[in-house]
Order: sequence, then structure tokens, then C-alpha cells
Amino acid sequence: MVVPPFAIGGIGFPLSEQGAELPANITFAAGYAGTFGAGPLWDDAIIPFEVADDFCCNEDLASAIADYEERTVFRFVPRDGHETYIRFINSEPILSSRTELGKQRGENAVRIQGVRLDGTPAGGLIGTIQHEIGHELGLIHEHLRSDRDLFIERNPGCAPADIFQGIYEGWIDMTNVAFTEDGAELLTDYDFASLMHYNFGLDTDGDGTVNCSPWVRLGGCTGPACIDNFSSDLLSDRDIEGLHKLYIAVPGSNNFLPEPDQVRSFNGDNVRHRGKRIDRCLHGLPFGQDACSATSRGRVADEFCEAKGFQDGFNVQTEGMLGEHSGFHAVVGWMNVWGGDVISSISCQNLTPQEEQVVAGTLEEETFSGSEVEVSDRRIDRCMHGDDITGDRCSAANQGRIADAFCEQEGFDEASAFETDFGGPNAFMSGFFPSDDDFKDVAGLDQFTEISCVR
Repeated sequence: MVVPPFAIGGIGFPLSEQGAELPANITFAAGYAGTFGAGPLWDDAIIPFEVADDFCCNEDLASAIADYEERTVFRFVPRDGHETYIRFINSEPILSSRTELGKQRGENAVRIQGVRLDGTPAGGLIGTIQHEIGHELGLIHEHLRSDRDLFIERNPGCAPADIFQGIYEGWIDMTNVAFTEDGAELLTDYDFASLMHYNFGLDTDGDGTVNCSPWVRLGGCTGPACIDNFSSDLLSDRDIEGLHKLYIAVPGSNNFLPEPDQVRSFNGDNVRHRGKRIDRCLHGLPFGQDACSATSRGRVADEFCEAKGFQDGFNVQTEGMLGEHSGFHAVVGWMNVWGGDVISSISCQNLTPQEEQVVAGTLEEETFSGSEVEVSDRRIDRCMHGDDITGDRCSAANQGRIADAFCEQEGFDEASAFETDFGGPNAFMSGFFPSDDDFKDVAGLDQFTEISCVR
């Protein structure tokens, strides 16, 4: 699915809540939405902006920007000849607040609806303005992230006719009903309180009062009387965390994260494993699964970061590069693959428990490389041999068992990390036999090139 460069609907409250009932003949465009990590980013987190002379909501705009600058790395500067900038303008009559997704070249219009349908000023639009700025910075709607069905569900108490009437009248974004955005990156846990989350509501009898929520928390209340609350008045803590992970390359962004000392970024040629650039796709998936989806890329990112001593990867960027890459296979782990795209940038967070102890000095770590990774003067085969093998003999889990066995022979407790690579046909390798808990002579193709041991 292609996400168009706009996001319709603002916070997503029924316009009837703003003081008047919607005329039956009025319809609104419904915009696609998703979660963190889409659209071009603003250089150095600096946002040039200007405000239309007749803009409705200058005081709320000033408060919205002040909150961004107090709690985030972003800085908003008056436009002074900048070619690319944000312009705050009034939304057209009866249309909702809206903007584009991410930085677009030239003027980026943020349209704010400051007038109720009865013609009176709306007021209290700080959150609405922050929401639309969030779209400009690269955030898309929380409730359409790829894992949303694990957290919210349709409320059967809201009749389909009411839901589609809400779509027709513009109360509900069409994509709330049908679609998720699988291409957006998930940078935080699901956030019911996100300012980018719609606060769903239906006025099914036209009296101007919300009396049904078409979406509710999974496993919660369902029925006509169930009205679940989502979203916040201002940016939530997870909104702020997601923004800084998205802009992690900007100096100072790290300081706004929960544990700034546990985040590290890798870029360009530094995004390597087994001496090769990292393929962006996950290999070895069952037929029909998207190997290059955001979820698959996230798995590859996590595995790369784990090899670097971290638990999680985020802020994954890719670029075209045809050739032989280091790819992660869902069953057997890292292997050489051919592909057309690689990961060009990735950030890792949360040190593994072992790495935390190494940093604290409570664990000793030593890395064995090349010819040091040998048993009986022979390189170690990456696959298990003999009996008592669980799963694929060359799986990543079994490679970990082999690495542990090597470390134990070297006087350590276990392995903290390891790398393997294709070594070519070799009739003289050392293979691990779990039934004997020992290494024996074998023939093989792939070998360990590096093992880190701790004690």
C-alpha cells in the first residue's frame, strides 16, 4: 500500500463535538495513517516556519511550539529565506486540520481548523497543532501501526451502518476500519495515550454526543455503551521517545531517551556483519510472508544489534546496493546472500544483560578471532553433528551451543557473541557432537570466525 503525502483528520474527534451537528450532505477525504518512521526528516531537527497573517490560533501555536522546545531536541526558527519551511494557515471552511507527512521541498502547509461549524472559535487547539506538527516531523497515526490488532479491536456494539455513516460524514478516517500501515517502523511500544492516536467516537443518533466507540482496547468493554478513551492533550512520553529515536542522528537527541548511555548508532560501512554489508530482508520465511516488510527489517535490526551487545534495533534506513551481503536467515542465522538493498543506518539500544555486566566490570570478556577459534588446531564447523540435536543442526540456537562449548574449553562460562562465515569445502574441521559433549574431526563448509567468551 502506498501512503499518500498527507494526513487527514487531525486528532479525529467527531466535528459534531465541536458545537454543531454535521449536515448529511457533507463528506470529507479520509487519509491513510500508521506509526513512527515515515517521510523525509528535517535537517538537524531545525524547523523554519512562518504564520499566515490571518491565522486563527497564534496563542495556541506559541504554546504548542514552546512545549516541543522544552521537551524535545526540536527548534523552531522564524523563516528567513529558507526554501523549505512550515507555514501555519487556516483550514478551509468545514474541513478538518491536516498536513503533509514528513518534510516536503518548499512550503509545508499545516492547516488548522479554528472555527466550529456554528461559526464560533474552537479554542483549546494546542494538542491539535502538536499532532499536525508530529506529522510534519515524520509521525503517522498510532492506531494504524502494523501491530495494532494486538491492542485494539472493533467494537461489535457499534453497528456497521453507524461506522460507515461516520466515514461518510467524516467522523472516522476510513483507514480506522480497514487498513494498517505495515511499512512504518515501530520505535516504541504501543501507546494508547499517544497524541497521534485517534480518540474514536460516534454520534449514532445525531444529538451531538458521542455514544459509541467503534474501536476499544482488546479484551475490554464492548457494546453500545462502551466509550474508550485514547490520545492525550499533549505529546506523550512515548511520542517524545519515538521522535528522538527517529532523529537519533541529531546531536542531543540521545539525551532525551530513557537511558542515553545505552544507545549507539551505526552508519554506512559500519553496518557490517561477517565482513559484509547487511541485507535488508529477512531470509528463510515461509512462502507468502513479506521478507522485506518493516517487521522483517526489524528482526534483522534486532539480530545485528544483538551481535553488537544490544537487545533492540530501531531507526532502520536502507539503500540500494547490488551484490553479496550478510543476510539473516530465520532458521540458521547469518549467512551469505545476494540482494539489491542493504541497511545503511541503524541504531541499537538496551545493552544485553551480559554486556551490562561487562561494562560494569563484573564479567570478564575475551574475544577469539580467526585462527584463535580452533579446537585441536582445526577451525570449528558452525553446524552440529551426531545425535541429540534439537531442530536444524545449523540453526542459530545450535551455533550458540557450539560457541558455548568452545568457551567452556577455554575456561569461560559461556559465549556472549559469535560470527560465522563461508569457508569453502574443508575436510579438516572440528565439529561439535552434543551426544558426546565433545569436538571431533568433520568435513564442513561454514566456520566460526569470531567468538566472544565471558566469565
